[in-house]
Amino acid sequence: MALAKEDLQRIEQMIEAALTRQQARVAQLPPMDVELRERLVRLEEELKHQRELMAKQFELTEERFRHIDRQFGQVERHFEQIDKRFEQIDKRFEQIDKKFEQADKRFELVESEIRQIHAEIKQIYVAINRQTWRMIGAVGLIVVLSRVVELFGN
Repeated sequence: MALAKEDLQRIEQMIEAALTRQQARVAQLPPMDVELRERLVRLEEELKHQRELMAKQFELTEERFRHIDRQFGQVERHFEQIDKRFEQIDKRFEQIDKKFEQADKRFELVESEIRQIHAEIKQIYVAINRQTWRMIGAVGLIVVLSRVVELFGN
């Protein structure tokens, strides 16, 4: 749907009329006061200064965050060192546990040897005790026989 030349001219006239009315309204407004313009300039300068201060504050805050990140990194490394130390301590405890197990085995061996020796000594004691009673019996018998021979032998 193409517009005719007349339609385009009419649209152009309507736009020009609207622009003319708008310019008339703007012209009716009182001219800006010099004081207001100075205030606006000062306000703009102050806003610019505030933006600069905020930018500096953001930079300082960012630097603080970087510093805190470095500190956290140091703390993390410190904890890693502590973890390594605990691992070393755990290894030492494992070694000590192994040594205690070996010592326990040795004590058990010594204890079994001592029990074996004790049993052997007990057997020897029983054997000596029997021999002693046999000897006492034999001596007693000899004494009795010698008395009998003495009494009847004469």
